[in-house]
Amino acid sequence: MKANTPELMKFKKLQRKLGESRRGIIGLLEGLWIEVARNSPAGDVGRFTNEEIAIMVDWDLDPDALVSALVECGWLDECSENRLVVHDWKDHCPTYVKGGLAKQKREIAIACTSEVEAIGTTSTNSAC
Repeated sequence: MKANTPELMKFKKLQRKLGESRRGIIGLLEGLWIEVARNSPAGDVGRFTNEEIAIMVDWDLDPDALVSALVECGWLDECSENRLVVHDWKDHCPTYVKGGLAKQKREIAIACTSEVEAIGTTSTNSAC
């Protein structure tokens, strides 16, 4: 986690929405990023259910409330193709994740909008 992340407004909003401590949100986000790197390195975390995402980050309360808060606060983006992708994963994922995807000829998923094309998990691009 970048040193200034806990100072971001979206961090503080997530903290408030979930009623969690600063330490708790740091752990939650780090846990999310570790699990995404391991289990969906393209950032396409939407292939997991909300319950599975909650399990990944050790969240014991309502999984839907967790995912909703992550989306509302800008940590996850909704996408018609992948359901959910990690916000700006392409810019912030670890270098080893980028290298592993490149070796597999896979690309990082990005959020889909009507104006943005999604980069799928294969080498071909697809529109949303």
